[in-house]
Amino acid sequence: MRTLLLGCCVACAHALSSASATAADDPPAPAFIERTHVVAPHRVGDFVLEATRYDAGNRLAGVMLRYLVPGHDETRIDLFVYPHGQSGAEEALDKGMADFHASLEAAVQAGYFRGLVAVDAGEFDVALPAASTAVSPSVPHPDADHDPGLEDPPGSLPVQDDSREALLASLPARAPRHVDGRAIELGYDAPGAGENDWFAMRSRGYLLYRQLHFFKGRISATESRIGRDEFTALADRAMRELVPAVQAYNVGGCGDTTIHVDSDLEEQALGEALMRQLVAAEIGSAARNCHRTLDEEALAALAQDAEIVTIDYAPEDWGGH
Repeated sequence: MRTLLLGCCVACAHALSSASATAADDPPAPAFIERTHVVAPHRVGDFVLEATRYDAGNRLAGVMLRYLVPGHDETRIDLFVYPHGQSGAEEALDKGMADFHASLEAAVQAGYFRGLVAVDAGEFDVALPAASTAVSPSVPHPDADHDPGLEDPPGSLPVQDDSREALLASLPARAPRHVDGRAIELGYDAPGAGENDWFAMRSRGYLLYRQLHFFKGRISATESRIGRDEFTALADRAMRELVPAVQAYNVGGCGDTTIHVDSDLEEQALGEALMRQLVAAEIGSAARNCHRTLDEEALAALAQDAEIVTIDYAPEDWGGH
């Protein structure tokens, strides 16, 4: 069994076909995430970005994005993007929801509101746009750089074209179709301008795990200004549109993946096993939005019609990831 570590980029397929690379040749491993660029579109459907907030001194609290909806000035839509790390979705959401409830109780104790009623509203999964089918240019044939007029180099791992094309064609179907999440129905009184002035509020909380970060929504409105059904529909729509549109573009060691190659396999089977793992690695890296190094051109494209807030992490922020 051979174990190979690579920056999670399927264009490395040919390089991996040779066993000559060694761990000693690798540069020092970067932090799991060195920085995250939170990409907040200026407009998503009817939702317009009003403000962002980030405190570098409290980086683990992440970034707050506030969106407004014309015609609904009674409703405040806040989306928080903050780090979690690598884990299963259910494990992440269990922890995140426990922290969410604890933060609400802390807010009550601090006097930010009173009479809190919080009821778990169950799962709230958000559909993702269909993946592009134009994937073949990014996954070269393992022998793409090999001159066909020469003999195959030692250690090359040819993969039958039909197997490779089938794997490439499967990429869109294998990509994540939704983001796992949960919702909370909230009710409380918020303080007004006067000492004994309190307003009943409608509110919904949402927590989703995406791109190694939590995407937490807090959407609230004065109860007297919008009906329950209208508010719920608006809040749900805000999250279903904003979560897929906002990105956490991660740079660091999370862009690496480990591939295990069984050297006892026949040459053809070995090549096909490698390609299957490369495809799986590409899917996982895309879902995590992880990049070993910053692609400045890609980030500049994302910045068009969007605001980018950058979180710089310290290596110790990640612990066991």
